[in-house]
Amino acid sequence: NAKVHLANPHTVITLGPSKFRPGKINCPDIIQAAHALIIAALAAEGETTLNNVDHVFRRYPDILTEFTSLGAKMEVIV
Repeated sequence: NAKVHLANPHTVITLGPSKFRPGKINCPDIIQAAHALIIAALAAEGETTLNNVDHVFRRYPDILTEFTSLGAKMEVIV
């Protein structure tokens, strides 16, 4: 129920405070926006499925290892 708006390819605006809820999300092809959605998904209680995140791994190849080392519960489903 967060108020998130993709203002342009370089800006995501969130209005809050909002409690993030889990869900199924199709990430945009913009790496920074997809990265922000990954972080928002980690803040949500429950399981979130993010689709179309392959491009994030090209920019941040160790993102899964880095976040899981900090205690995040993440996995890649192929």
